[in-house]
Amino acid sequence: GVGAPSNGSEGATNAARKPMLDIEARFRIESENVGDSVRRLHALVERAHGYVVQESISTDQYSPPQADLTLRVPATDARKFFSELESLGQLRGRNVESKDIGKDYFDAELRLQTLEQSRIRYEELLTKATSVEDTVAVQARLEELRERTETLKGEIRWLRDRAAQATVHVNFFSPQSVV
Repeated sequence: GVGAPSNGSEGATNAARKPMLDIEARFRIESENVGDSVRRLHALVERAHGYVVQESISTDQYSPPQADLTLRVPATDARKFFSELESLGQLRGRNVESKDIGKDYFDAELRLQTLEQSRIRYEELLTKATSVEDTVAVQARLEELRERTETLKGEIRWLRDRAAQATVHVNFFSPQSVV
């Protein structure tokens, strides 16, 4: 109807004004004491209200210590977090990518509205179904719509999470591990 275009253009303007960014960053940091740098990173992550997703530390006798961590921090403070992170040792590599996922999010929201409208129409059809065949066909279609709706809601949650939290990969290595 008449309401749809104004909602659509309103959302598009919002997306244009404030991009919905998916930030992914990689840092290689040389550290005299890898274990200490990892402890300091944990404190940094906690202060930033983030969390560690994955961590692996290798300290075998044959090679110098090394640590790889993946963490999530609130995107709003990502830049500040990056500069604090760089103070944990000698920065040897930095790569930050930001991808605007606003259009994907907006498209998913529109598809969800369409699915919800279809579901309402099929629920009305179900009340008017006169034969067993009609009832079974409408119920099958409703089940399919429910599944697609749940999948889409999951996608929307994922996009929201990607925009809310920056993903940061950190590699600490000691100076003697440089090949």
